[in-house]
Amino acid sequence: MTTESTAINYKVGNERLISVTENAARKLASLLEEKGKPDGALRLAVIGGGCSGLQYVMDLVDGPKERDILVPISNVRLVIDPKSALFVSRLGARLQRRPAKGRF
Repeated sequence: MTTESTAINYKVGNERLISVTENAARKLASLLEEKGKPDGALRLAVIGGGCSGLQYVMDLVDGPKERDILVPISNVRLVIDPKSALFVSRLGARLQRRPAKGRF
């Protein structure tokens, strides 16, 4: 009996798709460590709904899924599905930590 693992098919993007400030990268790395996922990633998604018709969702995940775009920045990884990437790249989204509330 042999054990085969199927490689996940994903693309690698860069900071032109999305950028992260150094403070946000440090906070994200800390959150991933706290959750026991030091090699994990932040998933960004754009879904229908909300006041403007779109909602932006973030979640900590183990890594990219099939067809995702992986964006390694600083010491963290971001993953985004191709459809969401169209919306994010148009907006020039930028993650940064807000000191007053400690949110992204």
